[in-house]
This record gives sequence, C-alpha cells and structure tokens, in this order.
Amino acid sequence: MIRAPFNFIRLSDQVFFPEWADKISHDVPFIDWFSGVISLDITAVSPVFVRNGHTQEDTNNTGNDRYNSFSRINEKYFIPGTSIKGAVRNVLSIISNGKIRVDKNLKFAKYKNTPFEILPLKHRSSEFDLADCIFGVVDEDSSLKGRVSFGHAFCTNGRPQVNSKGVRLVLSSPKASYYPIYIEQNGKNGKVRYKTYNDDDGQIAGWKRYPIRNEVWGITTGSDLLDTFLYPLDTNSHFTSKVRFFNLNTFELGALLSALTFHDNEKNAYYQLGQGKPFGYGKVRVKVQLNCLEGKFVKLLKDVDALKVLMAYYESQMQLRKFPLKASLSKLLPMVSSSVSGHNFEYMTMSNVRANNEFLQEEKKKNYLLPFTEPCSAAFHSLYNQYAPVVDNLKNQIADLYNSQQKDREIRIAEEERRRREEEFRRLEQARIDEEQRQQKVDSLKQEGYELKQKQNYQQALTSFEEAYSIEETLELKQLIDECRSNLNKQQRPINECILNKISSIPAYTNNISKWLKLNNRDLSDDEKQQILEHVLDAYNKLNKSSKKDWKKSLKKLKELLGMDISGLFKD
Repeated sequence: MIRAPFNFIRLSDQVFFPEWADKISHDVPFIDWFSGVISLDITAVSPVFVRNGHTQEDTNNTGNDRYNSFSRINEKYFIPGTSIKGAVRNVLSIISNGKIRVDKNLKFAKYKNTPFEILPLKHRSSEFDLADCIFGVVDEDSSLKGRVSFGHAFCTNGRPQVNSKGVRLVLSSPKASYYPIYIEQNGKNGKVRYKTYNDDDGQIAGWKRYPIRNEVWGITTGSDLLDTFLYPLDTNSHFTSKVRFFNLNTFELGALLSALTFHDNEKNAYYQLGQGKPFGYGKVRVKVQLNCLEGKFVKLLKDVDALKVLMAYYESQMQLRKFPLKASLSKLLPMVSSSVSGHNFEYMTMSNVRANNEFLQEEKKKNYLLPFTEPCSAAFHSLYNQYAPVVDNLKNQIADLYNSQQKDREIRIAEEERRRREEEFRRLEQARIDEEQRQQKVDSLKQEGYELKQKQNYQQALTSFEEAYSIEETLELKQLIDECRSNLNKQQRPINECILNKISSIPAYTNNISKWLKLNNRDLSDDEKQQILEHVLDAYNKLNKSSKKDWKKSLKKLKELLGMDISGLFKD
C-alpha cells in the first residue's frame, strides 16, 4: 500500500464567495462592524522549530549555527506572525468552502494539463472567497487589502531549553507529479485505474495536511548535503501573540474565531507550525481570548460568551447559504485531532535501484493513497443550538439595520433619480431654447440675405448667407451662397466686355448690357454710350441688306438704352 505522513482533505466542487466582497472598505465601516484584538496563547505540545530568517547563503557570513537556529531577535525566540497567519488562513479556507490556490504556471513536462487546469471550475474563479476578504490577496487578476494582522508570538517562559544536540532529518516529500498520491483516485481496496494530469476529468487530491502524531520520529541519509539540521525548542515552550482586526463584519469575525479554535475544539485539536511536521514537530495548542472588542453590537455580547456566540452566528449563516459547517469540519477535525504513529504514516523509500524504490513498486501495483480514516478526539458540536436565542436576536438586529439602510438607500436613490430627471429636463429645455434661438438666428440671417440679394448687394448678402450656413448647413443656403458668388463675379466683370461682345442681335446685345447695369446699379456714361453706338454701327455696316432691315426693326431697344434718337444713323 502507498503510505505517507500526510493526507488530503477532498475539495468541494462548490466555493463560497461572500456577497459583500465588493463592499469591503478601509474607510467605510460595515453596519455590523467589529474591531479589536484577539490574544493567542500558544503552547508547544511537541518540539517546535521555526528557522531563523536567513537564507542558506548567509551562512558564509553568519555561521551555520545561526542559520539552523530558532527564529529570534536579540536572543528573544519567536514564531513569526506570517507563519501563524498562513496556518490559520489554511484552516479558514477549508471550513468556509474556499478556493485552493495553485500556481497557474506550474506544469509538468510530460502531461498536457497543469494542476490549475484540473481544479474544479469554481476554484479557478477570480472572485474573492472568504479568506481573501479577511486576510487580503494579491495576484495577477486582482488584489484586496486584508483587515487582519498577526503579531509575532514571542516566547514567554524565559530562555527555553534548546535541544543542544540538534535534530537531523530528511525534509523531502514526493513531487506533486506523482499522481498515485496527488491526483484523486477512485478504486477498490486500494487498487485503481489511474487518473493523471493527462485526464481532463482528473482532479487534484485536495488540501494537503499532516495528521497529528503522538510522538516525533525521524529518518536521515547520513549526508550533510541531503539532511537538514533543526534545533527545536522543547515541549511546553510557551508563546503569546496578538491578532488585530479592523472593520470585520459579524460573519467574518465569527469565521476567524472558528478557524482559530476549530469551532470550539481548541482543547482537542492542534495547529502545526514550523518545520518537521511530517515527523511530529510543531504540534501546538492555541488558546484564544477575545479582547478590546469594539463595534455596533458589543452591548448585545456583554453578558454572554461573545467568542462562542460569534462562532454560532457564523455557523448559522453558513447553514443558511447551503454550506453547512458540519460538513467541512467533519473532513478537517480527524486531521487536526488524531494521534497517529507507525510505519503506515512514514515516507516510502526512494532509491535508484528500481527493486528498492517503493514509489515505482506501488505505482506498478496500481496502489494509491487511501483517504484518512483514523479515529480522532474532536467532533463537531453545534454552537448555534446552544446559543440560538442570542444569535437570532443578533441576526434580527443586523437584518433590521440592513433593512433600514436599504430603505435609506432606496430613498437616496429615488432622490438622486428625481434630481437626475430634473437635471435632464433642464438640459432638454435649455437645448430646446438654444435650438429655437439658433433657428431664429438662421432665419434672421436668411431674411437679411434675401433682402440684400434683392437689392443686388451680393457681397453683404453673401456674408449673411455664409454666417447662417456656419450655424446650419442646408442645401438651400449652399445654393444661395453659390448664387451670390456667381453674381459677384459678374459684377466684377468690366463693362467693356459687355460692350465689345460680338453682336448676334440687337435685343440680345442690349439685354446683356441692361443686366450688367442692373447688377451694378448704375447708368451708362456718355463715353460708354458713344462706344456702344460706334460698336453697333460697325457691326451694322458689315451686314447685308436683308439683315440690316431686321436690325432696324429692333433699334427701339438700343434707343432706350442710349437715351437718344439714333434712327438717322442707320441707312440701307
């Protein structure tokens, strides 16, 4: 059979995405906001080791002893707040049906699918889950600032007895590409037709957890290059820390407290911190106390166990949303309250000799990692059943406040809509007035242009029509502008061109000159009259007798134009 010091909590296909995620703010409080401090008392139940914050390269300068030592500042031993935060976030994600986070860029060369691609669809969503809302998140899709901070947990019982001999361990684990363990398999009696990363219906095994051991153990290779040295603090080392939270709503605070206490199972369930978890190191008991609580409903919690009431509220709200807390906790509690030991919970042997390589041999036998089924000391018990009257009162008051806020919001929205409609009406009315004034301006300029055109004042008429056209571009105005420009061209033509034109007939000739005079609003000068007369006589004398007779019949028009009697000048 396949054995390992770890196992998995199966993923749910459904993920809880808080409906208030888009309303989270560091400036605007929730209606049911809470801020305050949670005190953590952490007691090591097994030796615990958190490496000092140095990389291995630092050993060239600081010495191997400092790299292998427990995390400390000025000889004060502490567990970094980030270590505690990561452990609590993992638990909260599990009990709130959150997303499991997998590196999107992780890919194994011989498989077509990445671990991310075979996650259930909801786990690939970019929406914020409850852990994101509380602790914050930064990734390539989005970011959200957290509202909870974890302080360092400093050791309080003096300088604890450090294991002076040190512990030598092989801190290695099977690669995630080893699908008999890391891909969920469904078989019978430990035998299976394997699912791999090549199967589109494959799914990763779930949340990786190390079952709680009842003793520490270890394996070594004897090689300084492969083994890791730990100098853990002994059992019963004691640490204290503060968790500060800001503007959490009732649901979020209840969830945080349920994660810290495994939903009121802090006496029977354990956290694991630091290195060496596969070997039983880092087993700690966390005691939680709610301090300095501020918020809208603090008075309601004054005479009750506020911590348990808030967890009961969270329990009831998860049930209301069809994510029963009992289901998720029932998967987690066996892992955090078991007491395992022995060969079945140790790593298999890895060897370059195939016959000695248990990983290859177990894969060949079609074995896979069986689900964790060991007995445990913790169990789910409903806090809501115990505190239902207080929780329901709290729930009703929160609902009343939200309903009141909703009514205020509806009134505000209605008022904003009324103002918007009034503003839109004013805008449309102003647009109508502007259009009327614009049209009046256009009509006035057109009328002015028509009157000037009638008086043959084409230059000013053109100015009026062009100004009207700049306001309203119409075909009518364009035609009027073209007409004025054409008449202006004619006005600017010298009269000599009219006088000296070839004469086809006296009526046509005189009519052309009359039009020019009318266009330019003036009469002929005496010199121009004499020039016309000479031009007509010259043309007349070149005509034959028949044509001369026709010309003489139309001399009346010419006489009127010249204002003199000219009949005696034209002889046959």
